[in-house]
Amino acid sequence: MTSNLIYATILLLVSSTTVVFGQSSECEELLPDGSTAYHACFSEPLSLISSARGFYNLSVEPENSTCGDPSLLYCTLTVPKECKYCDSNSTTDSHPPANIVDQSGSATWWQSITWPKPSFPNAPEITITLSFGKTYELTDDLGILFKSGRPQNMILEKSTDNGATWSVLQYYARDCTQYYNIGAGLETDITMANPAKVICSESYSGQLPRSGGTVTFSVTESRYKLFLGPAYSDYQSLFSAFENTQLDEYMTFTDLRIKLLYPATDGKEVFGSYIDFLHYYYAISNIGVTVR
Repeated sequence: MTSNLIYATILLLVSSTTVVFGQSSECEELLPDGSTAYHACFSEPLSLISSARGFYNLSVEPENSTCGDPSLLYCTLTVPKECKYCDSNSTTDSHPPANIVDQSGSATWWQSITWPKPSFPNAPEITITLSFGKTYELTDDLGILFKSGRPQNMILEKSTDNGATWSVLQYYARDCTQYYNIGAGLETDITMANPAKVICSESYSGQLPRSGGTVTFSVTESRYKLFLGPAYSDYQSLFSAFENTQLDEYMTFTDLRIKLLYPATDGKEVFGSYIDFLHYYYAISNIGVTVR
């Protein structure tokens, strides 16, 4: 396994619609009749703050999945297309895993090797794991910004026991029936009765955009807002959901894992040439995780 131990900043995006939880005197008030009143516990509304510095492990598997060693020619799917070399010995043309978490937007990115044509129809499968060593809870949408096109098939998973066991947060596929034998799910399928429902989304796996698209795991709009209401103010309902549904457990993690299972293509892979396969790879600019 290739591991890059990185001191990194876990970013907490705080806005007027970001949900920040905490069971403190500011959040709860014991009333004279013995009941508890719940109050909103918002931090100061800032566009971006650094909430904590943590030591975590970032790994990419298989270990030879990152481009650049040896130098590798690749071409983009964008119009017009560009062909360049990925070279781990170059300061400008290397794309190591550390670029996923450097918070430089689309200016830097991690990139995989291109799909070797002889391996078709077996697509390259690559796993990216972020291990935090402690427990966090998602409080806003998780976003993965791709420098390449977004994968045709991908799974987002989480662990609550430091990677000993894993469970699915969401499936992403261009055709959910083809890949998982389940119908495409919508965020509206997530209900108050089952806020931890795992769905397969077809909304983030199309051919467009060919670069710069985001894959999102919806937290606030699809789940917390069900209980908080349009004004994001019904905390009593939300805390009740934590006690009476699997929502709290579903949002808790020690590790996150992205399984890249089929890269973006232009549909030419069935009869494609060696040159066509130079366009097929994975590239990620940033992963945004909002936690408490």
